Amino acid sequence: MKTLFRRLSNKFLIAFYPSCPYCPSCGRVLLDDKHVICDSCAKIIFARQKCTCKICGRAIKGGDVCNICYENKYTYDKGVSLFVYDRHTAPIIYSIKYGNNIELAQRLGSLLYYDICRKSDILSETDIILPVPLHKDRLKIRGYNQAEIIAAALSEESGIRINSSVLIKTKATADQIGLKKTQREQKL
Repeated sequence: MKTLFRRLSNKFLIAFYPSCPYCPSCGRVLLDDKHVICDSCAKIIFARQKCTCKICGRAIKGGDVCNICYENKYTYDKGVSLFVYDRHTAPIIYSIKYGNNIELAQRLGSLLYYDICRKSDILSETDIILPVPLHKDRLKIRGYNQAEIIAAALSEESGIRINSSVLIKTKATADQIGLKKTQREQKL
């Protein structure tokens, strides 16, 4: 009954307030503009893992490094993640990349700084923030680079300068949705 009432109230709000913001994870209507994700989803999405890999930021059961980073030699020393990519966060990423949800990208960039970077030494040796580039054709179609928007918010909060012109994606690749890690690496 409670779920039915919530669905009906969401439909009512959307009918009378079509520009009403909604949670990109579950679709619930957000009743204020302070939040970009509803409280229920935020509790799930931002639940902190006690132990994370010091290289990539993945949740691990114990130790310092996950099996993936142990077996692969990456060209970076440290990494963090605001959340784990799963069924709750996939719609958020989709909303940013394909739903033109620039405000969400900006807020997540700020949250990345305040919730993780400010509380650790991850940025202590960082001189510059380099967003992952999009190919010029994809940028023209999408109109923005979501990584650059997140990086710009992180830059603004941290005071570390951003440079979006250092890295250039020269090869136009197909979308990588649904590909495995090795397939993604081959596409780059």
